[in-house]
Amino acid sequence: MNELGLGYVVQPEQYAMVDDDCVLADSIAARKFFKQYTDIDGLIFLGSLYYATLQNAFMPVWLLVNVKTTKILAAVPIFRINNIDFYDGLQVTKTTVISHDTYFYWNRQLYAVVFTSTGEMIIRKVRCILSASDMFGIASLDDDVIIERCYPVKVYDENNGRFLAICWEIETENAYWFETICADDDVRLSHTKASDIISYPISIGDTVIIGDDYFTCCYDKVFDLYFKKTAFKATETDRAKEDIPLKDSPPKLPQLKVAFFKEKREKEMKEKIAPSKIVAFHPKK
Repeated sequence: MNELGLGYVVQPEQYAMVDDDCVLADSIAARKFFKQYTDIDGLIFLGSLYYATLQNAFMPVWLLVNVKTTKILAAVPIFRINNIDFYDGLQVTKTTVISHDTYFYWNRQLYAVVFTSTGEMIIRKVRCILSASDMFGIASLDDDVIIERCYPVKVYDENNGRFLAICWEIETENAYWFETICADDDVRLSHTKASDIISYPISIGDTVIIGDDYFTCCYDKVFDLYFKKTAFKATETDRAKEDIPLKDSPPKLPQLKVAFFKEKREKEMKEKIAPSKIVAFHPKK
């Protein structure tokens, strides 16, 4: 067992703890689980099993691999499986091993697999998507949509000039939509119609409020545009200062495109995205 423990991750504000459905949320917990059933010296990997069925064909698992033979000795699901008997006798068509930080969907919830400072792996819900490259990859999971642009914007209520949130504006040829950068801000948009929204692009070097913290918009060739957390917290008074006079409101985007919010977008994605969708993202430096 790794005596250094679970370690830490860079930018922990990106993640939220998993719920009880995730029964083995890190590689140390998985290692302890396997120790109860075998004395064989093995390495722990996170992987995916693909079954020969059109229903629930994908299952994320922890794998115990023999050090000498590199053969898989055992696999255990990461999440609680209510119909585990369904998989008895099904042929496994493919096994993959995850070797880098990754996003994946399970039961329509977006999760992240993250390597820690000690080389362990943890599974977390996604709270913030802080880089344009990550958001572009997640949005591209929908095979029926070709993403043309993804960039950060400030979002306001056109009726009163009230600042709502910092979002990724994602554009296709015929539509665009907003994804809040931080899930904590979803509630701030939940009572505003998409038709009442105006957005204003964010520039490199701008400092903005995401969740309850100040972030700076940065750029590099790996992450494209990304947000770096500062040491300063934001209050409701700070948020109120972001409001804009209606006469200075930026113009609406072209009306030939259709704008809609995260709730509607997620509903459509739930109908399209199979739980086997996976996308890698760049490790944060």
